[in-house]
Amino acid sequence: MDLILLDSVNFDVENAGPQLGLLSLHNRLKHDFIVEVVDFDCMNHKKEFVYDDDVDVAIKRMAEYLADKNAFVYGFYTICNSYPVSVLMAKRLKQAKPDARIIFGGPQATLTAKESLKAFDFIDAIGLGEGETYIRDFVHEIISGKEDYQKLDGICYRSGHEIISTKSPKLIGSDELSDMDIVGMLKDCDYLYIKNTANNFDLEAGRGCPFSCTFCSTNEFWKRNYRVKSVKSLVSEMKGLNAEYGHTKFGLEHDLFTMNKEYLHEFCETLIKEELKFTWGCSSRIDNLGYDSIELMKKAGCIVIFVGMETGSEKMQRTLHKNINIKDALDKIIFIKNLGISITVSFIYGFPEETVEDFSATMHLIDKLFLNGIPTLQLHKLMPLPKTKELAKVVDRLYFNEADIEFSIFMKNINPKSVTELIKHHPDVFPQFYTFNSEVRLKYRRMDFLVHFLTLVYAKGYLTVRYIIEKYGVSGIYERLWREIEIAFEQMNAVNLKANFEEEYDSTKVEIMRDLYAALIIKLNETDNNLYFRNISIFDFQKALCAFSENEMYRFDIDILSLLRDNDNVVNKPCWVKYTMLDNGKLRVSMFLEAS
Repeated sequence: MDLILLDSVNFDVENAGPQLGLLSLHNRLKHDFIVEVVDFDCMNHKKEFVYDDDVDVAIKRMAEYLADKNAFVYGFYTICNSYPVSVLMAKRLKQAKPDARIIFGGPQATLTAKESLKAFDFIDAIGLGEGETYIRDFVHEIISGKEDYQKLDGICYRSGHEIISTKSPKLIGSDELSDMDIVGMLKDCDYLYIKNTANNFDLEAGRGCPFSCTFCSTNEFWKRNYRVKSVKSLVSEMKGLNAEYGHTKFGLEHDLFTMNKEYLHEFCETLIKEELKFTWGCSSRIDNLGYDSIELMKKAGCIVIFVGMETGSEKMQRTLHKNINIKDALDKIIFIKNLGISITVSFIYGFPEETVEDFSATMHLIDKLFLNGIPTLQLHKLMPLPKTKELAKVVDRLYFNEADIEFSIFMKNINPKSVTELIKHHPDVFPQFYTFNSEVRLKYRRMDFLVHFLTLVYAKGYLTVRYIIEKYGVSGIYERLWREIEIAFEQMNAVNLKANFEEEYDSTKVEIMRDLYAALIIKLNETDNNLYFRNISIFDFQKALCAFSENEMYRFDIDILSLLRDNDNVVNKPCWVKYTMLDNGKLRVSMFLEAS
């Protein structure tokens, strides 16, 4: 075996699937070398390699598996959240096969190339940025034993005690992107393919974003070079994936798919003209979408749009170089929702310059979105990513505190002591796991988890959630419930690794969220003896809460379903609802009709 291309290990069964960039590199190399792509998340999904509860044991077994492949070159694709796991696995692999060459690539290794080579002598070289233009020559230099990297673009390597980076590699153009045959690539590596029960496939639509947001690391990786596949090519790939694998739903992977209005309209009109009944989603800036474009996207099958709003503060919009008009954005988001397109709106908090007043503006906007029926909201704590302006502002005051890391990238159950020790010893390699103090970050340490929780329970208890948000605001809920939020977060962290890949994890997650929901009602009852809402229809109330009753969270004082079945005339009559706690820990929902 000449070369193993290894995908990052995320211990994530839900998102297991082939990394399209690695398939592209495999396609460039397959005619000249014996090459294989290894994806442990895919293998775990298929029960071909089952993860251990102990991450250190899992890393050891993965390294042994790779060593048994007996390749001469091992290429690791790296991203920020799993970078420590990649490093620990590479170290064990080098110990088992000291004569093998270990190379890193991908976003995280690119952004920390010199720091990584300085810190870890078992990494032999790092490929920078997009690898398609140089990967064949890079591997040839290694296999031939010459390893003369100075004549190649895009390589960071050691020369004696010096670490050298050659000039940035050429980025592939839109034409080359359009020529990629994703169906052929998947057939070449069919052992990686996982059938998604929702017939969904995340398809690369292009690369690069032309904007310069201060918190984003893609500026450095993509060099702000915006490219899209041709409409003809993209639609052809969708049709090919449908014919070969039955896919009908597509996630169009691109930081800013809607950047070019003319291109977007051509894409939509092609789907409409060819009567392709596909559904799809994409990412966009909200200010990049016109109302006419949104309507056309809906007609062409768009069912979900992701937008990064980041902040509700006009001042912070300017500070972050985002420059979105808040009111216009809110109007457009509501328009998208009312049109029947699901929209996910993402926010970031905890910036160095962000004041409590700025953060209050963000939370006020989040309140408005919840109350307007938009529940798919994200709030992330700022991660100081490598090579970003936000990192430069705080690099001298970073410190490690695992209780204060953005929870989407650091859960204790998949970050054992070996990982935390590695992070602590190399802050310049892993700055995204570090934090810094600010008034907002200290006061609202786990507000991100509360927003995540409210998003999860909104679908089943939206009347209650909307009522409580309307009365207290999300910030008011946090102030009353922050201890319980901390407990729930720690419980989620304590779920063992093995449970992440088994059905009981979902039930465990439900139990934790259910307990937090109960704590929310109890806590608010302690401060408000009249916690109830009124003037809603019995039918709407039942729709909102019956799913929870199936989990035996609630005891209903009356048989609502019988009431609806036997008394059609009261279905839309107003009622009021009150919550009390029973001795057995369940919630009693008392519902009464309004007096005539």
